[in-house]
Amino acid sequence: MLDAGSARERLAAHVEQTIEFVHEKILPTYSGKKLLLYDEGRAVRSFDFEWTRLWEKAITLYLRSAGRLSGPDVETYLSDPAHASILKELQNDLRAQIETFTVPLLEDFETPGDDFLLYTYTRMVATDEKTTIDDIAGAGLTPPERIEAFFGMFGLLIEATRAKQQGSMDRAYSFLLDASHLIGMHESARYVMKFSPEVAKKRRAQLNSEKSREQVKKAKLRVCELFNELRPTSADGKPQRWKKANDAAHAVWGALEKEAYADGGRAPDISDRTVLSLCQKLHKRDKNGGVFHIRVEVVERLPDGTEGKVVSD
Repeated sequence: MLDAGSARERLAAHVEQTIEFVHEKILPTYSGKKLLLYDEGRAVRSFDFEWTRLWEKAITLYLRSAGRLSGPDVETYLSDPAHASILKELQNDLRAQIETFTVPLLEDFETPGDDFLLYTYTRMVATDEKTTIDDIAGAGLTPPERIEAFFGMFGLLIEATRAKQQGSMDRAYSFLLDASHLIGMHESARYVMKFSPEVAKKRRAQLNSEKSREQVKKAKLRVCELFNELRPTSADGKPQRWKKANDAAHAVWGALEKEAYADGGRAPDISDRTVLSLCQKLHKRDKNGGVFHIRVEVVERLPDGTEGKVVSD
């Protein structure tokens, strides 16, 4: 059985160690800087402060995404330091366009923020896996990185202003929360997509490695089974001990080859040398009158990436 008490202790230790790490290692690096966190930072975060902060954040992210939204060729061109002046000019034009065209356009609609937030969210959750992968691969952008998500950010802040003007501060704050949420979705997606090719490559290698190890474990178990199943028999049909480990290994390997060939014409998931080594161990134990001993091991993956094991012998 899993030891729930032990798991809770490990979780509590992980929480304590992380907070301790933040206070001892991370916070000192912000010495002399103003944080929007903790009592001092949160004291200044009024509605107007947060609205302005989120508005500038949304515009900044939009301007940074100018190249990506225009396609890979334009993105590559604008990312070249030699074209920095062109990028700057484009960003200035885009900022002016937001203020003189995009915002007035969105203001003509009753619920622009809610509509574009729902549109973005639906594109994330309402499509099948293949469609989602094809969509992201084709555009190189996730839903929170697309132009509609930016319209959602601007629209939600427009609705927040309207609610405040109507004296409905609860609704006004709800729009701020959703705008912050959508901005956070964009930043998270942008961060992941930046490293996605390398992450996918490494993850695929890890999964293949884990799959390979699992296949070897199954193959070793099959060796043990065949070691017993293929034992020589006496005249009356009773199983006998193998005279030599080599004989057992030869028979087991032959059976593994036949099974692998029948399963798509592939090679066994284990080498003949490993089969021989296992058969030698089994033969020695068998000759000494030993018995198989089964041990069940449950491995729990902890939040910090380490493993906790519960063993039943």
